[in-house]
Amino acid sequence: ILCSLLNQIRAPVPPTWRRAWRWLLATLLTVLFGASASVLRAEAMLSVSLWAKQLGRPLADWRLLLYSLTLLSLIDRQIPWQSISFQLSFLATVGLISFSQTLLNCFQRWPSFVALGLTSTLAASCLTLPYGLVMFGRASPYFWLTNLLAVPLAEFVTVFSALYLAVAWLKLNYLQLWLGEALTAANLCLIKISQLTQHWPGG
Repeated sequence: ILCSLLNQIRAPVPPTWRRAWRWLLATLLTVLFGASASVLRAEAMLSVSLWAKQLGRPLADWRLLLYSLTLLSLIDRQIPWQSISFQLSFLATVGLISFSQTLLNCFQRWPSFVALGLTSTLAASCLTLPYGLVMFGRASPYFWLTNLLAVPLAEFVTVFSALYLAVAWLKLNYLQLWLGEALTAANLCLIKISQLTQHWPGG
């Protein structure tokens, strides 16, 4: 999300510098988010992508995913086999790569923000839902509603968390207070959304 915002900057910055910004930003967020296995998977995919573009050889999504899996296996071979968060993240990415375009075609007459939200939710869940049934013995039928509400809010939290850190570093106390209150409210909303369907039938 933040990388896409950087891409909108119209300053005459060389492409190499832009890629360096994106990599540094992704690395910072990886550390801030605890460097979990799923976050490391995303970081590995971005790093491989930027490296390939630097060499003038952009990679397809499938290759990025496989290279990131190989890279993480070389770093710690236990990650792909013992980390459930990595497995869920990996399967969700496979679903997005495999089914997004087909599902998007099904919702092409819907408003774009609804179509994109449903497409990403359903595509990512095509493989994670069966995995959840096998591993945990249950899967909520309301996942699409929860994700549709939570994903846009999670994007807001990600962007404003980065802004909060920047404001705190610059010691802009008034803005820091305002952003802190906004983030607290947004996180409370995320918690409420996650609890929304818990007591529904089958939730």
